[in-house]
Amino acid sequence: MVELNGTRIDYLERFEFLIDSYNAGSRNIDELFRELIGLSQALSEEQQRHVREQ
Repeated sequence: MVELNGTRIDYLERFEFLIDSYNAGSRNIDELFRELIGLSQALSEEQQRHVREQ
């Protein structure tokens, strides 16, 4: 998605932040999973917006 639209770098940065914070020990697996689900839902909404607006 970032390759197609560079303005969506915030999704990549959010994903990397979640992974880094988990690896650093500041999140447990349950927290990480919930936040990844939220990120996935946001991506789905963005994809639907993209299709609507072409």
